[in-house]
Amino acid sequence: MLEAMLSQHTSIESAGIDPVSFANPITQEVINNNNFQFVVEDPKGMDEVSLEGVDLVIAVSDPAYQYFKTHNETHIPLEYWTTATPPLLGEIPRNACVSAYQSIFEELNEQMKNSFRL
Repeated sequence: MLEAMLSQHTSIESAGIDPVSFANPITQEVINNNNFQFVVEDPKGMDEVSLEGVDLVIAVSDPAYQYFKTHNETHIPLEYWTTATPPLLGEIPRNACVSAYQSIFEELNEQMKNSFRL
């Protein structure tokens, strides 16, 4: 979701340390419900993105933050944005899942506005 928001302002790559194999349809739904024109693609792993020319890495989970702290050989600035852990698909009723993802979207949007003064 953060990729969708930031892509409106800058070039961005999104990757995870242990990505799932498919794009989450709830993520796409929340992005669409918030009037962003963005297609969520299947998640990439850290080994699938280049850090060349990257100005900032934003970690949205503690494991990602810890991973990047130990693998940041190029000393790219790193920020950790505390974000709620989203529920797994099928873990809770669909409407509760959408609501949880919407809350996370709002958290990220607020953090983005505060950090980048948008």
